[in-house]
This record gives sequence, structure tokens and C-alpha cells, in this order.
Amino acid sequence: MNSVISESSKIHRQLRDQGRLTQLAVSDSGFLFDANSGQSYALNSSASWLLRELIREDDTDEIVQHLAQYFGLDASRASLTVDHFLEQLARYLL
Repeated sequence: MNSVISESSKIHRQLRDQGRLTQLAVSDSGFLFDANSGQSYALNSSASWLLRELIREDDTDEIVQHLAQYFGLDASRASLTVDHFLEQLARYLL
């Protein structure tokens, strides 16, 4: 689990350091607009929730804990979910 969180932390930090997360606008309905590229995306409710957490929270480990609590997941599943989501974000945003 720690290696997954570590990789997630690296991607999260890179997105934050490059200012990519601050260039994203997420509506309550799950519409995501990337001001940098002009691209828009549709997110499901859990992806919207997770993206808001990534924008708001600096600590990826805390996000994993919040996800596990909010959606009733075990820590391992929550960690894998965050890792996969960050990998997808990196693919589209970096």
C-alpha cells in the first residue's frame, strides 16, 4: 500500500506544483473544465468528489483516508482508487 500512496503523492505533488489543479473548474453536476487546454470532461459523482479533494487537500494520504471513510472502502481499495485516478489525471493534464 505504501508504494501506491507514494506514487500517488508524487503525481499529486507534480499536478499541484505545476499549477494544473488550480486551472480546473468542477461544477456540482460533474462537469470539469480545464482552463489551460479548453477541454471539458464529464465526471461521475465519485470522480467529482475525489477531484475536489485533490484540489483542496495537499496530503495524498489524507485523501486516501477521507475516501475510505466517505465511501466505506478499505484502505487498500481507497489507495488503489486514488492512484488510478491520479494516473488518469496525469495522462490528460501533464
